[in-house]
Amino acid sequence: MLDIARRFNPVIFTAKYEPQGSFEDFREFDVRVLPQSILERLPISLGEGAPIGVRFLTAKLPLDYDVVSVFGSPSELIRNRNPRVCWTLMAPLRGAYDLYSWYMKHPQYLEKNAPLDLVRHRLNINSYRAIDRMVVQKIERICPISQEVNLRLKRYLGRDGGEVVNPGINPEEFHCKEYGRFFFYPSRLSVLKRHDIAIEAFRKFSMKRKGWKLVIAGFVNDYDRDYLAELKTLAARCEGVELLIDPPRDTLIELYSICYATLFSAINEDWGYVILEAMASSKPVISIDEGGPREIIYDGQTGYLVKDADGMAQKMEAVAGDPGLTERLGKAGRSRVEKNHTVEIYLDKMEKIFKEVSAGKRG
Repeated sequence: MLDIARRFNPVIFTAKYEPQGSFEDFREFDVRVLPQSILERLPISLGEGAPIGVRFLTAKLPLDYDVVSVFGSPSELIRNRNPRVCWTLMAPLRGAYDLYSWYMKHPQYLEKNAPLDLVRHRLNINSYRAIDRMVVQKIERICPISQEVNLRLKRYLGRDGGEVVNPGINPEEFHCKEYGRFFFYPSRLSVLKRHDIAIEAFRKFSMKRKGWKLVIAGFVNDYDRDYLAELKTLAARCEGVELLIDPPRDTLIELYSICYATLFSAINEDWGYVILEAMASSKPVISIDEGGPREIIYDGQTGYLVKDADGMAQKMEAVAGDPGLTERLGKAGRSRVEKNHTVEIYLDKMEKIFKEVSAGKRG
C-alpha cells in the first residue's frame, strides 16, 4: 500500500487508523476514516468484522476519483456503491474460505472462542460470503498477488480472469555480509506459520551437526499470545533455538545479512515476502512446497522445496556441508529478485492497470 501511495499520492480511506500503531510513513498522506455503520450503533456486539464490512459496503466516496485501489478484505465491498475499482487481492479472507474449517477445528486460535462467539462467528461468515460473492462480480479489475491466490478467487468467489501481479520488494534494502552458523525463520509469530515444522527439522539436523542455531523472529498480534506461549515451550525443548519477539526492521535486515540460509513452513502461503527478502540477501530458502513459495523458488537453483520436516532437515544438511553451493544458490536468488520481483516492476504494471480501469476497461 505504501509503495502505491508513494507513486500516486492518493487519498486513503480506511475503517480504522491508529497512527501510533501503524507505519509512520502513512502520516505523510491524507488518511480518512470511513463513517460508522448502523451496526456499530446497536447496543449489542456483533463482533469487530461485521460492522467494518458494513462500513465498506455502504460507503459512498465523496471524491471525483479516477480509480479506487483496494487492499485486504473486507475493503473490496467498497465496490457496492463506487465504480472503477481495482482490487489487489492478497487472498480471499482466509478465515472465511480456505482456512475456515481449520479454524473451526482450532477455535483457540480465533480472537474469540466462547460458544456464543463461535455461533456469532459462523453467522457472520455465512453472511459475509454471500455479500462478498455478489459484490466481487461487479469489481472492474482483480489483481491476485499469485497464481495460488488466483485459484482461490475462482474456487471460492466464482470469478475468472484475475490478472496476477506479483508484488515486489526493494532489493537495495538487503545485502549479504556473511554466512553465519545459524538458520533464520522470520515471520509473524502465528500458528499459521507452522514453526513446529522448522523446529523439528532443526532438531533432526542438530543430531548430525553441532554448533548451529535456529533463530525465529517476528512480531506477534495480541490474539496470537497463546500461540506464542506454546512456541516458547516448543523452542525451550530444542537446544539451539532462539526466539526474537517484535524485532525492529533494521534488526531483521541485519539477521538476513548474516544468516546461513532461511527456512519457511507456513500453511499454503499466499505469496512470500520473507522468501523474496531472503533471496535479496543472497541467502537460499528451504520452504515447504505449498502455495506462493513454489512460484518464487526454483527448486535446486535458488533454494529448495520440501514436503515435510524430514525433507527440510536433509536440505539443511546439504547446504551446511557445502558453503560453495549455499553461495551459488544465494546469488542466483538475488539475481532472480532483481530481474523479476522489484517494487518498480510491480508499480509499472499497476499503473498500466489503473489507467485501463480509469478508462472503463474491465478485466
